[in-house]
Amino acid sequence: MRRTHAPLQVCPICAAKQPLEALRCSVCGAALRGTPVAVTPTQTRPMPRHQPVRATTPRPANAEEGEADLYEGALQLSPLPFALLGALIALLLLGFGLFAWLQQQETQRIAALLSATPTEVPPTLTPSLTPTITPTPLPGTDVSSLITPLPIPILPTEPPLAPLASPTFALGLPEATRLAPPPTNTRPLVVPTLNIPTVTPMPPTRTPTPTLGPCIQKAAPGDTLYAMALRCGHRDAAIIEVILRRNNLSSPAQLQVGQEIEIPRPTVPGQPNADPEAADPLAAARIEPTLPPGIMWYTVKRGETALSIVLERGITMSILSNLNPEVLFEGCDFGQVGGGASCRVMVYEGQRLRVPAPTPTPTIPPTPSGSETPTPSATPTVNAPFSLSPSNNMLFDAFELPTLRWTATGQLGVGEVFLVTVVNRTANITYNLTTREQFFTLPAEWQPTDGRRHTFAWQVTIAELRDGNTVIPSARQTEVRTFMWQSRR
Repeated sequence: MRRTHAPLQVCPICAAKQPLEALRCSVCGAALRGTPVAVTPTQTRPMPRHQPVRATTPRPANAEEGEADLYEGALQLSPLPFALLGALIALLLLGFGLFAWLQQQETQRIAALLSATPTEVPPTLTPSLTPTITPTPLPGTDVSSLITPLPIPILPTEPPLAPLASPTFALGLPEATRLAPPPTNTRPLVVPTLNIPTVTPMPPTRTPTPTLGPCIQKAAPGDTLYAMALRCGHRDAAIIEVILRRNNLSSPAQLQVGQEIEIPRPTVPGQPNADPEAADPLAAARIEPTLPPGIMWYTVKRGETALSIVLERGITMSILSNLNPEVLFEGCDFGQVGGGASCRVMVYEGQRLRVPAPTPTPTIPPTPSGSETPTPSATPTVNAPFSLSPSNNMLFDAFELPTLRWTATGQLGVGEVFLVTVVNRTANITYNLTTREQFFTLPAEWQPTDGRRHTFAWQVTIAELRDGNTVIPSARQTEVRTFMWQSRR
């Protein structure tokens, strides 16, 4: 019986015949092209039901036709992975076997050592002999005076050792006869002693201490040359002139914030390698600075402050500041007795401050009768003023107005004033004025205008003002100091 088939298409991968309307192969899943193939009618025979239908073996993919899908059964397996796995297993087995063999050998060696019982042989004490020194005497030298025999104690003889239980030696040696101990040296030895004169070593040479280099200070806001000199150990205002010369400055007003200033370190006069310009006479031992009349030293005690010292001594913060220019007074209002609420002064225990000496209490002379009224004797409250600043030969620029500062040991009396005398030595002009303050700023009219640098001298004297205009100077006056002032032109 002949039968016609519907149009079919062939899978390009597995060559299985699929219906023309199928999009993918039902065998391998490949995409179908939809190209029909001619099918010849064939004679069909009924197949027995017990015979299974054999699946068609898919053909290998053709790479030339652009086929990428491969049949797994067509792939050839490489033997390299199996070879590597076998080699790894063999190495593991070999290593395990080598480890087990080494363990067995170590166990046998330890067992052999434990089974052997060596015989302990005590050591034989052999006394050491001290060598005999035979000195060679010089010609004409008495050898007996150089050699002093010293007895050497005889070493004790060890008692005989008991025979051992087993005379065998370790390591399986054959039995041997014990050797007799060596004879003991019983002869005393004489050690010669040489009478060598004692040599006294020379004292070590002193190594000179190197002098430290200059003290470098960096100017902070509100800083001054004198404050920087204090931090370097100076206590004399005369060092300002040295600092100006070292740093090529003509005036302390030229100091700029952040500027580095070279300051020579204070040295004792006569010290080796000492800087003669930086020699501090107060640094020498046992040299006490001379205080002006009416001034004394006060040592700060524990818990004291500048304010408590001012109140206890009955002075003002302005007087304490003028007497101690090396101490830093910050934010102080010198118009007030205690310096104001913002006044900060750093003092420490053991610090020495200059303070006015106490005024002696007025004494009442004895009265010859009971009718006279006792009159206390007048005692001056001011002994003598002394200058503070500027220091000698200080230079002021044309834009600066010099300020003269001095201090006193107490308050001025009634009718007493400070007589300030300023002399322009270059122009031969003398200025006199009176004030009750402890400072005076030179007016601009006193500044030279001839284009030259003038030298000025100044001095302060305690004077008595009578009738409002008559000034009578006293013998209490400061030293004469000089400064230079640059002309305005």
